[in-house]
Amino acid sequence: MYSVLFAAVLEPQTDPQPSFFSRRFGLQFRCSNTNGKIWIFSHRDWQVEVIDDSEQVLHVRVSAAIFPFSINLSVVYAKCSREGRYDLWNKLRDISLATDGAPWLVGGDFNIFLLGEERQGSTTDRHREMMDFADAVADCQLLDPGFDGPPFTWTRSGLWERLDRVLLGEHWTTDFAATRVTHLPRISSDHAPLLVRCQLTAQIPRPSFRFQNMWCS
Repeated sequence: MYSVLFAAVLEPQTDPQPSFFSRRFGLQFRCSNTNGKIWIFSHRDWQVEVIDDSEQVLHVRVSAAIFPFSINLSVVYAKCSREGRYDLWNKLRDISLATDGAPWLVGGDFNIFLLGEERQGSTTDRHREMMDFADAVADCQLLDPGFDGPPFTWTRSGLWERLDRVLLGEHWTTDFAATRVTHLPRISSDHAPLLVRCQLTAQIPRPSFRFQNMWCS
């Protein structure tokens, strides 16, 4: 069992019900994004401030007693089409400029992968979409910390892809000695939840960040 202190739920397919889901997760409902596709929950003692709210990303600043500084978290739920994701890539570039020098973590469902080996079961050419993603990652100076667990986070009808991932801003690794991402087993969804465990550079506590694609059908 994990002691989760921050959680994000993507594409819940229902309206926010703060009291019900707060009891279920053991966390307080904090906010949802403009179209209700991204929900955020956190420990009751954490302060969560919405900095940027859009259809594909909900960006918040988090403060807590366990942190000697505020951290920036961007939860992503990307659109399915290449054209639809243009706004997302530009939004991440804007957030990158605004968070310059501060610890920043980006995680969620990007609906595209970065490398050819992150897909199995299809030969459809998605090179241009991959390059869009890669360009945004490079422009934002984001790093992929790697992961434990199965290589793919999404599957349907024999197609397997790594659509869900966590990326770190360049200053995140200065303040956190270690960040470990684990692909958890899929339960009642075609997406796998991701668990993120972080260790501060000079302290022992390991706050956890978790997001799930739940209730997709």
